[in-house]
Amino acid sequence: DHLTHINGTSVERESLQTILQKFDDLEHGRTFNITIERDDKSVTLESIVRATVVPGWRLEVDSTFEETAHAIQNASACGRVSIFLQPPVTRDYYPAFINTINGEDTRIKNPVIKLGVGEHIIGLHEKIGDPRATRSPSLRTEKLLRLVVEPNKKYHLAAHFIADKRYDRVNAGYWEPIVWKVTEHSCDPND
Repeated sequence: DHLTHINGTSVERESLQTILQKFDDLEHGRTFNITIERDDKSVTLESIVRATVVPGWRLEVDSTFEETAHAIQNASACGRVSIFLQPPVTRDYYPAFINTINGEDTRIKNPVIKLGVGEHIIGLHEKIGDPRATRSPSLRTEKLLRLVVEPNKKYHLAAHFIADKRYDRVNAGYWEPIVWKVTEHSCDPND
């Protein structure tokens, strides 16, 4: 199918952003129509706009927990690694847990770890919940992520499920450790 018109207005030469804006401008309860080309025939489809309201909300979590610091002695600046946020599974990103940092065991409950600026080797284990990733728990091997920590940055870590390699269990080729998001976050090594 090829979209050609929205409410009688041609969109064939419009950018995707412009087309999406036209849909965004539609009002709840109004009738709209689109024309598509299907198998060399023009087909017009009509419907009523039904808005879905997603209320705004705010969640504050008491973040006064004792933050874990690792490899931060004599550091003049720091950053953080985090497994707190849920990665977007729509991009095949799944939770992981931090097993080691620079070869030292760090299996802790704290989802955020403060690190000194510079290069660190983070050992992650995947927690992929996709049913296509069938494997024995004993096959869950640690994979290493080389990360250069910059001052006042928070690196959100995850396990990237590689569906095309889902049968590569021997080398755990079905996943790789990734940084899926980087955010600005002030960090004081002395706190």
